[in-house]
This record gives sequence, structure tokens and C-alpha cells, in this order.
Amino acid sequence: QAASRTPQPRMENLDVAVGHGAVVDDRGSKTLDIATSQLVSHYIDHIQPAIDEMAAADCHHFVGLDPAALPEECSEGSEHDLRRMQAFVRFRDRVTVEVDSWCRRQGVPDDALHEALQQASEAAAAGKETNGTILLELMAAVDDYGTFAGYMAGEAESAHGPPGAPSVFEVAVPEGVFPGEQLQVHTPDGQTLLCTVPEGLAAGQAFAISYTPLV
Repeated sequence: QAASRTPQPRMENLDVAVGHGAVVDDRGSKTLDIATSQLVSHYIDHIQPAIDEMAAADCHHFVGLDPAALPEECSEGSEHDLRRMQAFVRFRDRVTVEVDSWCRRQGVPDDALHEALQQASEAAAAGKETNGTILLELMAAVDDYGTFAGYMAGEAESAHGPPGAPSVFEVAVPEGVFPGEQLQVHTPDGQTLLCTVPEGLAAGQAFAISYTPLV
């Protein structure tokens, strides 16, 4: 599937109120809407925290990425692109497992989830929000690397600042290394730095190191 060429909404913007704008036409659609609302609740309580954790761990791979320029910035031979794609696969697999397992536990068939997403898509085209809106945008990030990359680029800028801005990470003093001695460390984005252990620290204690993330 082709990657999105424009940045998509940040995922915290997806946390619409459960039940807001629900469309109920008959008993079948009411049952589907209830199931959709329950899945949205499950997303907010269980899936979103997992997404936040993965974003915090992987967003440094997306520092400086312009989602609008994905064709120019992403190539199969790029180490950065490989790490970004691995992050996307982890995200896709985790969300897919969470949604599928919930649907099985609740007895919601695949075609019902598809119908909920189709209804949300039609409502979105008409400028309306439904219970399915949050799921529609979540699954867009699961299905489309460009949508996911846009989200992660936003997370990276929030965590590390705009491209070129300095960032900070912490390192623990290893055993056998003493204050005043130099220590080789690796930044979250894979750079190798040489730093000096501050005075007054013992093995196991952490200190902060400033660095400029790779763009």
C-alpha cells in the first residue's frame, strides 16, 4: 500500500469520547455500535498505553523525518529506514494482536469490525465523528507506514525538539570506572560519544549527557 504523503493527526487527538456522535439506525447497527464503543474503551485502557511505551522507545529513529518527503528520505538501503520499518512492524503486530484477541473474546467477527470501520469512513467523509473514528485512524496507522511515520515524527519532535535541537539521555557509571575517567557511551540513535564521569559519582549512579540527535 502506498505511503501517505502528508502528516496525519497525532494519536492523542484520536481520544474522542466513547459514545460521542454514535449513529444508530436499527437493532443490528446498535449492537455493532455498542461493540465498537467497548473496543474504543479497550483501546484507551490497554492499547494506547502500549503505543505510548513503543513510541517512547522508538521515536528517536524518526528524529528529523519529514513525512511529506518519504519517497526521498526512505530507501531500502538506509539503516535508519530499516530501524523505522522494524518499529512499524512492532507497532502493527502489537495493535493487530490486541484488536484480534479482543474481538475473539467478545465474539465480534472480522466482518463486523470491517463494517464498523466502513461506517466510520463514510461518516468521516461526511464530516462526522462516530465511535468508530478512533478505530479508523488507529487502523490507518497499522495499515500504512506513512501514517505511522507521521505519528512517530511528531512524537520525536515532542521528545527531542525540532531537528538539530540538543537532547539528553542518562548513563549509569559502570563498575570499575571512577570520577574523572573517560567513558565511551552510545546515544539512543546509535552515535558513539566519549564523556567524562562527573566527580562524586559511584558505580551504578546515573548522570546526564547532552547530544545532538542525527537528522
